[in-house]
Amino acid sequence: MPEETKSVNLTKVSNLLSQTWNYFVANWKKFVLIFLIQIAVYLALGALFGFLGVAGFSRLGGFGAAIAMFLLYVLIFVWSIWMSVAMIFVVKDNQLTVGQAIGQAKARLGSAILIGILLAVIVTVGYLLLIVPGIIFTVWYGLVLYVLVFEGKSGWSAFQRSRELVRGYGWSIFIRLIVIMLIQLIVSLVSAIPVIGWLIAIVSPFILTGYWMIYLGQIYQDLVKIKSQDAQSKETVSVGAKIGLVILVLALMAVFSLPFVFLAGLSQLRSTTFDSGGFNLEELTRDSFGVEIPENINFNQGGDFEEFSKDTDGDGLPDFLEEILLTNPNNPDTDGDGVNDGAEYEAGTNPLEAE
Repeated sequence: MPEETKSVNLTKVSNLLSQTWNYFVANWKKFVLIFLIQIAVYLALGALFGFLGVAGFSRLGGFGAAIAMFLLYVLIFVWSIWMSVAMIFVVKDNQLTVGQAIGQAKARLGSAILIGILLAVIVTVGYLLLIVPGIIFTVWYGLVLYVLVFEGKSGWSAFQRSRELVRGYGWSIFIRLIVIMLIQLIVSLVSAIPVIGWLIAIVSPFILTGYWMIYLGQIYQDLVKIKSQDAQSKETVSVGAKIGLVILVLALMAVFSLPFVFLAGLSQLRSTTFDSGGFNLEELTRDSFGVEIPENINFNQGGDFEEFSKDTDGDGLPDFLEEILLTNPNNPDTDGDGVNDGAEYEAGTNPLEAE
């Protein structure tokens, strides 16, 4: 944690909490609406990929499923960054409408995504290094998106600026982060209480998400007021900046290595031996879905896949897949056209519509 050399105090925790609450109450509709939009898109993406991931990507086997999950993760990550930046714009200027905030966030989206990726990699690497470095990096670089929105700094300059703002106030900020995390923990514990707790579990994210963004924004604005303009504009490269540059290089190396790790994992997956219990998974898979099975996969080595293979109506489609495709697991010919569901699925026709 950075050394405490501050000469001016941050806002007291009690005052910070009350100021944050007052700002949220005055602008709660905007924060809640942005959060609703965020959740709505999450649900839409989940439903879309839940259907396409099985009905479409599954025809490519495990590789297709991996692609679907990767694309879903990327879209959720980008959307999360976009909505977070939109909330920060409301923190900066509460006169903005939700549409204006989202529009201004879109203009900074490219820089925000780059910052989000670097922050995620740096903090993750830090936590892998015995946790403590991860906590330090979270405190140092937790304000990078606020620097982007309030000051227009992007890339590594945003990280340097966040580090400079935090310098000398590391412990104070760490304590403030612990306080709000404790609040979230208490809410989570209360949410376990039957009935009233469930209601709190539903409502609390709509409050805490905006509250968290305002809380960090208040800390950021506190630090900006405290730091002198001269200290902000120094161009000398500090030891911290040099360390940060090394971290950036390592982070980029980690990001660029991910595709190779992904391909290595797929290669390992292709050589995996699967257990299949008493049924013939190879015949089920090849005959029902038209998938060519690699010769090095062994399907006949014990295990219990009875639930997976259950096919109540004997049409060649397992019950779990019929539920996904919306066909009737108790009727081998859902659309009544004389061709069973499994044959239609294999032929690429619609088992829900008579042809």
